[in-house]
Formats: sequence, C-alpha cells, structure tokens
Amino acid sequence: MKHKSFRFGQWRVDPATNTLSCGVLNRQLEPRAMDVLLYLCRHPHVVISAETLLDACWGDVSPSDNAIHKIITQLRRALDDSATEPRYIETIRKRGYRLLAELSYDDEVSQGSWLHASPFRGLEAFEEQHAAIFFGRKLSVDQLVQVVVAQAQAACAMVLVLGPSGAGKTSLVQAGLIPALKAGAAPAESGIAISAHVQLDCADMGQSGLLETLASVLLDAEVDGKLLFENTSAAALAQRLTHDLPLLIEQLQRQLPTIRLLLFIDRFEAIFRLPHGAMPSAPSSSTCWTSWRAPAACNWCWPAATIFTRSWHPTPR
Repeated sequence: MKHKSFRFGQWRVDPATNTLSCGVLNRQLEPRAMDVLLYLCRHPHVVISAETLLDACWGDVSPSDNAIHKIITQLRRALDDSATEPRYIETIRKRGYRLLAELSYDDEVSQGSWLHASPFRGLEAFEEQHAAIFFGRKLSVDQLVQVVVAQAQAACAMVLVLGPSGAGKTSLVQAGLIPALKAGAAPAESGIAISAHVQLDCADMGQSGLLETLASVLLDAEVDGKLLFENTSAAALAQRLTHDLPLLIEQLQRQLPTIRLLLFIDRFEAIFRLPHGAMPSAPSSSTCWTSWRAPAACNWCWPAATIFTRSWHPTPR
C-alpha cells in the first residue's frame, strides 16, 4: 500500500518491516502473509476469493488453495483473531475472505497531506479533489463499493443513493465512492476498473430534453485519453440512444470490455420538476428510461456504472 504504516483495528501495520504492533506486543509476519493482508486491506469489507488472492500475491507460482488457508491462519494467530468469532478476518464459506475491522491512515494526517484551500466546505458538496479530507464516511463508502460490485455481478451496474436533502449523498459519491473505485477498491474479478467518470446534474438541465442532456454529457466521456464518441453531436447521439441503442451498446462493448466508465447522475428528482416540453411524452417515456438505464444494464454490454442520487421527503403524519 502507499502508506508507510496504518491502523487495522487495534493493531498498527508496518509493511516496511512486515510487523504488527499493539502496545508492547509486536508480531512478525512472513512477507507473503503481509502481501495477503495488504491486498485485503485494499478492498475492505469486500469478499475476496482465494483464487484472486493467489493471482495477486503468488503471481506465476501456482500453489493450491491450502496455501491461502495457511496464510489466513497465520494472520489470525498474529492478530489474536478467531475463525469462529472473527473480529478482523471473516471466512465466507465457498466464497472467500472479508476484512471486518476498520482501517485508518493517520500517517497521512500527521504529514499534512492537504496543502490546498480551507477544507471547510460549508453547505457545498465535497468533490473528488477533496477525497484526502473526506473523513467519517469510510464505512458508508465501503458499503457503497460492495453494492456497486454486487450490482455489476448481477448484470445491472446501477445504484440509487437515497436520503434526505442535505444528508451528504453527493459528497459520498464524489469524494468517497468515485476516488475509491478509481483507486481499485473493487476486486479484480468484479470486472470493475473505473478510470474515468462523467457527471450529469439533473437540476441544471434547463429546457433541454432528457436524452439530449444525457447525450451531451456522454460526449465528454473519455477513457485512456480517447473520447468514446468522436465526430458526432449531442443531437445525433440522442437519436442513436432513441433509435439505435443495441448497435450503440455493441460498439461500446468492443471499445471497453470491462466497466471503465462511471456515470454519476446527481439530483435525479429534478427530472420530475421539468417543464412539460422537456419531459418525454407517454409513448416515448419507456424508450427514454431504457436509454437512461442502458449504461448500467449489464456489465458486458455497456461498460459503465451508473450512480443516481435522489432526495426523499417523509410524509407528515
């Protein structure tokens, strides 16, 4: 990991010396055991299969699954953990292993890694550039990563983040989820390798139609320095979304075989307040929603994950 040391539950992990420490206790790990621990720590609260750990930590060597079981046993012994009542590493039968304890990287804080303007955002949402100072939502970010992975594996990489106005949904996605996915929080076998994202704020659509707005945002989609939609216009792309969606999906499948792009749709509730002319007519509403859902329909046909945020307002009793 990038950190010189970090805390894992009650233990301090020092990758440079392959040691765990807790007060006066010091435990030495084998290098391979540290490699496995670090890989699990890069994907907290996510189930990692034994095969994935073998590929990531053994490389070209091909040991049996028993090698993983031995390393996990060593780690549990070093952490004073239990297989039956785990506090640090949980075994998920026939699936793999998952970290339970919280991680913290106080070495970054002590070094003062934030050297920009005041970190106080007031009522403004945290953005991707503020990930280093976005504290207190780590568990929520980890859980959201798990949901995205589960949705992708279910062939529908679409997630709705629902909560009251001002709850921090936009910040959670912009400064939490997006940086986490770009940093590799999703396990390799999930097929998620986010390297870029585009964002649509439904509250800023103005008089534009839904599909035209979606198309104009997708025109900015760029992966590995290359635009996904070149030599076209928003109007032309909107027409393709409406009338030529299967062919468009097939084209993108060839360009990006894995989920590389994230589409973030913020303040989704605003579409219900659009002027009458901007809303789709009844015959076209199904086509419109299909086009909006298409980026997440299946990870093998359109390589994008779609995250919606929407406020909810409880009904007064």
